[in-house]
Amino acid sequence: MLMLALALAASGCATLYDPSAVDEQARSEMTIQTLQVQVNQLQERVNDMEAQRQDLYERMHQLEAGIEAGRRDEQQRLAALESSVGSMEAARQRDREQIVDQLSKKMADVVRTTGGGSGGGSRSADGYEHVVQQGETLSAIAAAYKVKPSAIIEANGLKNANNLRVGQKLFIPE
Repeated sequence: MLMLALALAASGCATLYDPSAVDEQARSEMTIQTLQVQVNQLQERVNDMEAQRQDLYERMHQLEAGIEAGRRDEQQRLAALESSVGSMEAARQRDREQIVDQLSKKMADVVRTTGGGSGGGSRSADGYEHVVQQGETLSAIAAAYKVKPSAIIEANGLKNANNLRVGQKLFIPE
């Protein structure tokens, strides 16, 4: 038998069973299979994450569109409010002018019927002396004497025409 082994060894046709080589190959195949499973799991996770990213991206665009639509709506509402405030201010100014005109006419009528002014105005050589009464305004006094408010301001050296005091004496030029 020894001879047979030598003969086989010499011929180069001997195949010997090596259990460690088989174990190594089986371990390599198991490692490859395990790695393939892990790669597949990782690929599924990547796909899930990509789907989540896409969903978040779409929701972000929807939110941006909603915000932009809200911003345009707010701008339109603000423009409408500004227009409304402007209209109200114009109406308020017209009402104010109308009230001043009405009061000025009434004051002029009172001055004419009392002979020179409700404040006991007295005639002087170049104009009238007027004593300011409660509620009188410079424009009403000017209308009553048929002069411009600027003429009264200039004649009396008034710094602020809105600060008339009850009892204050004004010279009203003719």
